[in-house]
Amino acid sequence: MMPMSDTRTYRKNTAEFVRWVADQMLTQQLLRFQIDGSSSNINRWEGAYNLLPEEFSRDDVQRVLTASGSNTSLKNVLYKWRLLGCIEDLEKGVAANGKQQPVRFRKRQ
Repeated sequence: MMPMSDTRTYRKNTAEFVRWVADQMLTQQLLRFQIDGSSSNINRWEGAYNLLPEEFSRDDVQRVLTASGSNTSLKNVLYKWRLLGCIEDLEKGVAANGKQQPVRFRKRQ
């Protein structure tokens, strides 16, 4: 005799219940962390990026990051934006340690 839990109907109902639980958990996570789907999962600092003019300086980026509440270092944000192809270097200057570093940037389309 086949166990009660090994019927086609039981498996179908179990799969539907699992799907419902997953949907409920996802909905609660979206509500809990106030995720509205409008932010980028590629560029974590998209909001800050959008506030900058077409050409900007390191100081401009630092001001925008501070205003947006980001704790990420300026160096890290600029590095990620370069990797993503979001910005290009326009001008270099000398850092406190004597090494050259980019000081002005332009957004890339």
